Amino acid sequence: MKTRHLLLATSAAVLFALSSHAQQVENYKPVSDQEILAPAAEDWLMWRRTVDNQAFSPLDQINKENVNQLSLKWSWSMPIGGLQETAPLVRDGVMFLGMNRGIVQALDATTGDLIWEYRQELPEFTGATTMRRPIASVTHSRFIKTRST
Repeated sequence: MKTRHLLLATSAAVLFALSSHAQQVENYKPVSDQEILAPAAEDWLMWRRTVDNQAFSPLDQINKENVNQLSLKWSWSMPIGGLQETAPLVRDGVMFLGMNRGIVQALDATTGDLIWEYRQELPEFTGATTMRRPIASVTHSRFIKTRST
């Protein structure tokens, strides 16, 4: 219980809520506290997957006998100047990518098709690079850490 409250409070304190008018993902279920503490095998709801940072997927479809049969099914180009340094999140077959410059994209994880994109309005940036911007998924919202404007 204490871990859950600490996780949610920390996320709320350092992350900025994304726009609620972004295109909705069909049949998307809100993430519950219980799912944060015990995520479904096919979901990756936070960095390193679990609150104790296991970074382990319990999925067993790929193993040492069939790994050599893997092939690229789709790829995704980042927006101009886009960097993907943070871990993508996956929920119900939707992959959420948090990028620099306040950009978050939702992709169909099976096909790679863009579902929606959010771009936070920021002042003109004149530096050489920007910091990584992790994203989080809590209840029905996506969150992105941003610099103040």
